[in-house]
Amino acid sequence: MFDTPFWNKFPFALPCFISAAFAIVAVVLGFFFADETLASKTSGRTASSSRFEASSSRSVTGTQDVRNVKRGWQRYLDRSMYTPHLLSVLISTIMMGFTSEIFFAVYPLFAFTPISSGGLGLSEAQIGVHMAARSLNNVLVLMLYTPIHNRLGAISTMKLAMVFWPVSAVFFPLLNVLARQGAVGTLGFNILVGIFFTLWSFAGICWSALQIVTNDASPSASALATVNSISQMMSFLCLGVAPAFITSLFAFSIKSQIASGNLVWIIIFGFASVGTLQVLTLKESTHDWREDYKNGDAE
Repeated sequence: MFDTPFWNKFPFALPCFISAAFAIVAVVLGFFFADETLASKTSGRTASSSRFEASSSRSVTGTQDVRNVKRGWQRYLDRSMYTPHLLSVLISTIMMGFTSEIFFAVYPLFAFTPISSGGLGLSEAQIGVHMAARSLNNVLVLMLYTPIHNRLGAISTMKLAMVFWPVSAVFFPLLNVLARQGAVGTLGFNILVGIFFTLWSFAGICWSALQIVTNDASPSASALATVNSISQMMSFLCLGVAPAFITSLFAFSIKSQIASGNLVWIIIFGFASVGTLQVLTLKESTHDWREDYKNGDAE
């Protein structure tokens, strides 16, 4: 089916088409089925939701929150929005985002690198199986997020998940040590890889918790969209910088043979540990903007 001139010339077209299809479906579903949450856009809804929306509308038109007056880039310069708690959450976003993207970027490179150079010496097909297994593992672990969150709360869940990042970093040099002993492909080695992927997946739970923590850190209802946009910008900044940084560091670590070629893992472990310590300083928000919003005070 795929042995045609087009697929031979563009071997990566199929995954790109599939990714684009998912994005298009998401946009269509969001456009037609997602409800508007902005109070000024929902004032004309039916009576079934009029009570809450009327209160929301009065909170916008009656109090005239000063943050609503600001437009465009000026919203991001509102210093009153940057509470100490929000700044701490945004720093956590950077630390967590950078650590997460480092793992995603470095593992395929680590797996492909020859064993003698510090990697696992896997083929492209084996790496594909590993990434698929890790993704499936991640889906299964995410099913545990709700019970964990219900028991611990968003911030405590995020703290717990962050601890797994430095723990997971230890597995990179450990797997290479075992690979040098000819353990690749053995049952014990595969079990260890499975444990690594599971711990990595538990670390990824912090992304789900972060969204809730970020929303809770917003100083007001009107600042919610701005706060989320700042958080997303920081996440995408990490997405753009982390792969280039870690792949360059990985190559330098192998070439320089500093710490027997383990410099990259030392730095990853150190950065993940600092990020974990920073997240452990987060505290529960003392102000809930949702209560103000329900009471007709958006400020």
